[in-house]
Amino acid sequence: MRNDFTVMKDITAHTRVYPAARANGVLSFVTSITNSADVKKVRCGVMCVCSHMSQELESWNITLDTKMLAVEGKVLPAEAILFAKGVKGSYDPKTGTPISPLLC
Repeated sequence: MRNDFTVMKDITAHTRVYPAARANGVLSFVTSITNSADVKKVRCGVMCVCSHMSQELESWNITLDTKMLAVEGKVLPAEAILFAKGVKGSYDPKTGTPISPLLC
């Protein structure tokens, strides 16, 4: 599979998603679950159509929030990049852009 470039490209398109796009995907999934009228459930071995998935979730005491929980992760200081002949450089950790090397 690694030799097939198109497969790897397609997998990469689905796994390397920006956080905003990932959050939008999760929120649209939650919205579709809570507003779905075609979800089927099994009760006592008999299939029946549930009017809203949210009713089925409530019967299990499960609720889905429509807002994402925002948490702040630990921010580490930028690493110093050591070059040959004592040249030290750095980068901007927010953007990833290099800052010109500084002489030691």
